[in-house]
Amino acid sequence: MQRAVQTLIRIIAAALIVFGGLQLTLEYARYRTATVSWGQVVLGFILILGGIGLFVGSGKLAEKITDTFEP
Repeated sequence: MQRAVQTLIRIIAAALIVFGGLQLTLEYARYRTATVSWGQVVLGFILILGGIGLFVGSGKLAEKITDTFEP
């Protein structure tokens, strides 16, 4: 069960990194045509950092979750 939970956490982490990268790419494209919204840039970095944090802590987090729900 722990392996499945860890895989799910890693999939979520990968999605956060992809959405953060997409956010930064779209902001860069907007910068080429107009002004930059720094709030959107910060949001992109937060998504990427959150995804990296989930990747790093996925093992311990999965262990905590499975220990909590197993009888």
